[in-house]
Amino acid sequence: MIYCFSGTGNSKWVAERIADELGDKVEMIPTLQVSDDKCIGIVTPTYAWGVPGPVADFLKAAKFSKDQYVYLVAVCGANCGILDKQAAKLLGHPIAAAISLALPNNCIQLGDCDTKEDAKRMFAAATPKLTNFIEKIKNGEKYSDVTRGFAPVVLTKVVHPMFMKFATSDKPFSVDAGKCVSCGACESRCPVGNIKLVDGKPTWNGNCAQCTACINGCPTQAIQYGKRSAGRVRYFFSEENL
Repeated sequence: MIYCFSGTGNSKWVAERIADELGDKVEMIPTLQVSDDKCIGIVTPTYAWGVPGPVADFLKAAKFSKDQYVYLVAVCGANCGILDKQAAKLLGHPIAAAISLALPNNCIQLGDCDTKEDAKRMFAAATPKLTNFIEKIKNGEKYSDVTRGFAPVVLTKVVHPMFMKFATSDKPFSVDAGKCVSCGACESRCPVGNIKLVDGKPTWNGNCAQCTACINGCPTQAIQYGKRSAGRVRYFFSEENL
């Protein structure tokens, strides 16, 4: 079983690629299902050098036996701090194999997302690394190839908690009613069910994971994040990126 959390699609692509190679299946987080499979995968995006809230909740709730082989993929823009160690502590179970994969940035709150050209380059660079990792999983090997960045302990233990406390509110999100076509893409794509359409327009209900699926996936760019996001390059996974 592979457990995956994904907003704009990068982590989902990784999880499905591993599943195809292993003949495994993907279960999306949030989920209450805990598998007794001998091989367990966790594929997560990196939010400010740590795991997203829904992933943290899953890891704290999941109980795996000592003989289960657990591996982790941290999808990140460049580096992931000590996310793998954070995940192992939350899970209460060792991570036997871990890698980080640099894939397109979707953090439109802070600036432009990666362009289609950047996305193609990043997927091309990540693919052989992922292919090698899948072979390690098949063989049940202990393995680590994680890019941690500068002062990784500070990034995960100091910066990440500050992000979770001060930067996960959905209050900055708004919708331009003139651009919104009431397609419902934002509602259907929200992995935590935080968005509901009211009179055909999205409303946010205080349980945001900051995955940016709504703002990056809006086909008319009707959703904004405060006054910062207007005109910025947006990113949502597409097969065209490969």
